[in-house]
Amino acid sequence: EDTPTSSPMYTEPPMSRQPRRSVLARTLTLKREVDSLLTEGTQFWRWEQGENHAPQKLMMFVDKDAFFLYAKSDDKSKPNLLWDLFLISDVRSGLPSTDMKLHENLRVMKSRDIKDYFLTVVYRRDGIVHVDYIGLMCEAPDVAARWKKAVNSLLLHNPQRNAGIDTFLSKRHTQILLSCNGYGQISVQSIHNAFLQHYHPESELSKVLSFYSILKTMDDGVPYVQVADFTVEMYTLILNQLTNIRNNVDSVLLNIGEKTVKKQQMTLHEFQAFISNDQRNPFLKDAVIRPISKEQAQAVIERHEKKPIEGVVTAKAIFNYLLSEECNVMNTELLEQTMDMTHPLSHYFINSSHNTYLLGYQYNSWSSVEMYRQCLLLGCRCIELDCWPEGEDIIITHGNALCSKIRFEDVVEAINEYAFVTSNYPVILSIENHCKTTFLLQKMARIFIETFGNKLLTAPLENMPITCNRFSFCKK
Repeated sequence: EDTPTSSPMYTEPPMSRQPRRSVLARTLTLKREVDSLLTEGTQFWRWEQGENHAPQKLMMFVDKDAFFLYAKSDDKSKPNLLWDLFLISDVRSGLPSTDMKLHENLRVMKSRDIKDYFLTVVYRRDGIVHVDYIGLMCEAPDVAARWKKAVNSLLLHNPQRNAGIDTFLSKRHTQILLSCNGYGQISVQSIHNAFLQHYHPESELSKVLSFYSILKTMDDGVPYVQVADFTVEMYTLILNQLTNIRNNVDSVLLNIGEKTVKKQQMTLHEFQAFISNDQRNPFLKDAVIRPISKEQAQAVIERHEKKPIEGVVTAKAIFNYLLSEECNVMNTELLEQTMDMTHPLSHYFINSSHNTYLLGYQYNSWSSVEMYRQCLLLGCRCIELDCWPEGEDIIITHGNALCSKIRFEDVVEAINEYAFVTSNYPVILSIENHCKTTFLLQKMARIFIETFGNKLLTAPLENMPITCNRFSFCKK
């Protein structure tokens, strides 16, 4: 349920300079509006590169909590395909490959230019170095444009990157439910892969599922659980049995006293002291983070206990509280604040990249235009271009090494397209120039001017602050 606006979790606006009210203060809103086009599903054809280029018809969805992009196949025996929205860098218009045979087959199918029908989902399989491209074709260009905008709006400034434990556990539960097939069957392997593969063998999970009488077997012998049986309550029971989460609650109760552990509860006064002393740095002055009042402690209990008993805090309420956003190790208030950006540029630390184009070591790795897009999407504001001559062309590579090369023009076009997607603050091009001839220097300048247009800063700056409220070099 949404937290009421009267809750102590809500404080003054982020830019205010007033001290935080209490240790409970949290202003980050994790829930985001998801376009109905995503929750209700959109039909696409997913294209794979290969000899046959056979299309796969899918319905693409995003869950209501904006955790996953997932696809349902017409074949009910197949499990859903899932992509973590946290790992999707962006959705782009256009074709995902340079395979001209595939392009021609698609054009024949649509009998027209299909560029506006096609979207590419860029998925960070292993950091920003190894990305996968998922090609999708939609029925109509306007639907494709709306779908692209809706998904991209969920990717930028994603608050779930700094969520608490409860949100991540909820995400894993959602992942398990969405990994079912068309008959609502979730394989035990999918459950295991979601949150236990590094801690417990699959056989141990099967024993627990069998203990709770929800384990079944498909006709081919694959063990599974029905979606309807894998409720939040069942998920919590399995977590408690296979992990040490519950031990944290017992350790809290033990600090109060042995009687508290036996009763599995504490008094309101003890809970108030626990939050004010244990959950708050005792060396901080009250003016920075004040201890909570008795009324605030009671409000916490009511948020985490379905049927609160006056003056009593049960172990379940403590468990729910410790996993909630109120105990997030990240001070989420600071995430919504911005610093004073009116000082000269040299007064700031700048998010920078060295050898931006490289996928690995600087002596023998591949160069990639995609790395510029990925770095800019992550907020990088200074990127490096190592420019070398190759006849009458300009290439980017690591000189005197075994690195591959990429075209200078392709890099400049990628920078122009992605420079200000994540941030409006200026992008600095750190150019290591090895092109000495007048012809190549003029060519480099012409490419910059023609590609960047009025984004390119071409005159010296006089007293010009970094601010987006008046003429400045934001988006330059």
